[in-house]
Amino acid sequence: MNIKLIAIAGIILLNTTLMSYAVAPQGALIDGQAVKSSFIQGDPKVFKEVKQAVSQHTKYSNEFKIDKLQDMYTEDYMNADGFGKEKLFSLINETWKGYPDIKYSSQIKDIRVGDKYTVVLTSDKAVATTAKKSDVTNDYGELFSSSENLLYFKKVGKDWKIFAEKVVSEKTVLKYGSSKKISMEISAPKIVKPNEEYTISLRVNKAPNAVVVSSISAEPIVYPEIHSKEVFRQINEKGLLERIVKANSNNNNEMAIASLGFTETVFDIYQNSRLKVTGLALVMQRVNVSGEKSFVPDDLSRL
Repeated sequence: MNIKLIAIAGIILLNTTLMSYAVAPQGALIDGQAVKSSFIQGDPKVFKEVKQAVSQHTKYSNEFKIDKLQDMYTEDYMNADGFGKEKLFSLINETWKGYPDIKYSSQIKDIRVGDKYTVVLTSDKAVATTAKKSDVTNDYGELFSSSENLLYFKKVGKDWKIFAEKVVSEKTVLKYGSSKKISMEISAPKIVKPNEEYTISLRVNKAPNAVVVSSISAEPIVYPEIHSKEVFRQINEKGLLERIVKANSNNNNEMAIASLGFTETVFDIYQNSRLKVTGLALVMQRVNVSGEKSFVPDDLSRL
C-alpha cells in the first residue's frame, strides 16, 4: 500500500469537510489580523441560519451522507486550490473509502456577515484509521489532522450554501507501527511567493541509537498528482533533518511532505545483524503560494 498517495488524497479534503461548531469570543483572527465578530452587530437571523448550516454539514459528514453534503454546495463551487464541486466530491469519496471511520470536529472562530455573502473562519480536526493494513508493519495507520479554514456562504433560495473555500493552515500526520509512539513535527512557512526558496524542517523525538531515515519534498496540490523523486537521508542524532526547496511558478498551493522509516537492529540465528523497518510515518504541512488564482468575487475583499 502506498501510504503517501492515500494520505495526500485524503488530506486535501479532510479540511474541506467541516463539522461540529462552537462560538469563540471576539478578537478572533482571519488571515492573521484581529477582527471583531461581526455577527454581534449583524442580523441575528443570518447568524442563526449559518450556524445551522454548519451543524447540518457536521451531521452529514460524520454520517457519510454524500447526497446531503452535495446539496450544501453551489454548482459553481471553487476552492483556493482550483478544485470545483465534481473534483471535491470525487476526493471526498476516495477519503471515505481510505478512512472508513473518519470523524471530524470543528469550532467556529469568527463569522463575517456582508450584504451578499457570509464568511466563516473555523478551526478543524480530523482523526481516522486506514481501511487497509500496511504490508510493512502489518497494522492499520492512524491519521490526525488540524487546520484553519475560511468558508464562503451565499443564500440560495431559503438555504445557505458553500460556494468557495480556502485552507488557511493545515498539518497532518499518518503513523504506522512503532512510529505511533514517537512525536514528530514538520515546519515550513504558511505562505510563500511563487519561485521563492524556503526551508522545510523535520524534528523527530527519536531514541539516541535509533536509525530513522526520511525524505523531504514539496509537492503542488494539483490533479493529476505530481510527485517528486524521493531521496532518503538518515536523521541526525539531534532528530533534525532540513531541506531547502523552491516554490512552484504556477501559483499552485503546495504540501511540504516528510516520509519517514523507523528501524531497529535484529539478529538471525547465526547472530548476523540487519535493520528491520518497524514503523512508517508521513508528516505534512500546507504551504500556500501567495500568487494563487482568485477564487472568490472581488467584493468579498472587504469582508
